[in-house]
Amino acid sequence: MAKLMQFIWNIVLLVGAVASFALGLALQGGRINTHLDMLNHFAPGIVVAQIALLAVTASGSGIYRKIAISFCITGIFLTSFRLAPEFVAALATPRASAQAGRTLRVLDWNVWVKNTAPKVSADLILKYDPDVITLQEADGPAAAIPAALRRSYPYVARCRGCDLYILSRWPLRRWGAKDENWDHGAGRPASVVWAEVAPPGQAPFVVLTTHYAHPNTTSRQAVQRAYLAAVLADFDPRTTVLAADMNLTPWAFAMERQDASMPLRRVTRALASWPARFERGNAFPMPLLPIDHIYAGSDWKVVSVQRGERGGSDHYPIIATLAR
Repeated sequence: MAKLMQFIWNIVLLVGAVASFALGLALQGGRINTHLDMLNHFAPGIVVAQIALLAVTASGSGIYRKIAISFCITGIFLTSFRLAPEFVAALATPRASAQAGRTLRVLDWNVWVKNTAPKVSADLILKYDPDVITLQEADGPAAAIPAALRRSYPYVARCRGCDLYILSRWPLRRWGAKDENWDHGAGRPASVVWAEVAPPGQAPFVVLTTHYAHPNTTSRQAVQRAYLAAVLADFDPRTTVLAADMNLTPWAFAMERQDASMPLRRVTRALASWPARFERGNAFPMPLLPIDHIYAGSDWKVVSVQRGERGGSDHYPIIATLAR
């Protein structure tokens, strides 16, 4: 009976190991299939599960154990192959020193249309003292946040009928929005908002924000990327800054392709920003996915990039300090 139970257990471990390998292979399939690419967003959790399975395979025996370990290790390698470049880039990103009067602090935040504490969220933004703020989902209860910030940030760009805002402590020379009439989810139209910011004594620069649809709506994301590319083409990429909720993780092939085609470089690296809360508003223990991103042109050097504290949103704010 003991031998039979061990044999059954060996088969179970082997099936699990083959599934681990198949899952790692499926992640690579995201290169050519958008549905498989959805799995890449969960690659960190997948590799943790694969490592746990590898540890369990030690309880196997004989040739079954060796084969299971081989499949597990190969699956871990395939998954890690998607994750490693992002973490290497995070460690290798050079940091510049801040210079008085030559830095820009950008705070980007999806403040959530169901925000549970708008005043706390607004106070948290003021605590970080950004120069420019980009907001998504600033509607419903969250609409109180840009209103509360108007005294400190009197210069505002927004799109009519949507929930995107750019707020600045410095004057805006001009601003605009590209709006589309179709809904990309939860009552939000596809839009891009931009503003040309004019700091006193410095050359102006352009800031943009947008909010991509969820990654399961790949055709809508493709249209939004096209909107964004069309707007970016009108500005000098060297001085432009883009901050947005892109609903894309860095280990997805969709993000890899976007980074390759973008005239700006992404400065947020492996910085998880979601979730901060469950759907009903209760705090989530820790952020898991980096889906909020900041890009900057070549004239900007990175001083620091950080995740802010939890506010009333289901996202964490992201704050980047750049030196010109």
